[in-house]
Amino acid sequence: MRSYKIDTDKMVNQLVPHYLGGRRLVLFLQSLLAPLKSLGTIWEDWATNKRIEAAMTSQVIMLEYFLNRKFNQYLLDPSQRIVISDGDTPGVPLYWEAALSDISDMILYAKNENSSKNPVLRWKDEKMITTDYSFTVSCPPINTQKISEEELTAMISYYVGLYRIAGKKFIVIYS
Repeated sequence: MRSYKIDTDKMVNQLVPHYLGGRRLVLFLQSLLAPLKSLGTIWEDWATNKRIEAAMTSQVIMLEYFLNRKFNQYLLDPSQRIVISDGDTPGVPLYWEAALSDISDMILYAKNENSSKNPVLRWKDEKMITTDYSFTVSCPPINTQKISEEELTAMISYYVGLYRIAGKKFIVIYS
């Protein structure tokens, strides 16, 4: 990764002739360049962030790294991480429920029903809550003195929406 660090103290030492003014002149010139040093650190942070944003893809591992790097300052416990998980499946296929039995022995319709009709397979249980989200962004507890949940949700939604695959829906939840 390219480094954009400018060492102003070293630059002053190299550019000022040794026979002019001595150490006091060098220190004076270094103090004049102190605001440039603080701008240099701001520039380094900006350049690093832009480089990471340029390398971003919609891969889960990249998106998790980006979100954790960007929003780690707002979490109550910095060791906890923002996690992206797949959405819920709309149901469980019948053969998963009876995986040990033979599929040909499975009864798809009741005996009193007409067997000539094609039975409709049930892929979900009526009790199961279905969601139409492709994935979930789980965020640990946040420090509400720094930022509110609505603001953080809006910021996370912006970046996830920017890098997600088109047509995928998501939700941000807090644990």
